[in-house]
Amino acid sequence: MGLPLNTVLVALYCLTGLLAVALVVVWITTNRSRRNAGFASKRQLRSALSAATVLKAAPEIRPSTTPGAASPVRTSTVSLTKHGSSRP
Repeated sequence: MGLPLNTVLVALYCLTGLLAVALVVVWITTNRSRRNAGFASKRQLRSALSAATVLKAAPEIRPSTTPGAASPVRTSTVSLTKHGSSRP
């Protein structure tokens, strides 16, 4: 005649549970990507912080560490007092 009512109910419960698990998995994966938004991935960090990249960028970051670099030029001091006087 047909499937008994208990079999149909069990199948519907299983289907509902499967959909609930799928929704939880989707929710977790979307939250993880939102949490990591704006941060570098491990791959990007590895390439940016590799020894070769750091050594190549050293003259830009700290010019005084390059061989033959001259000492930095000092700028003249600036008086912040009114009309150059030292009294208030």
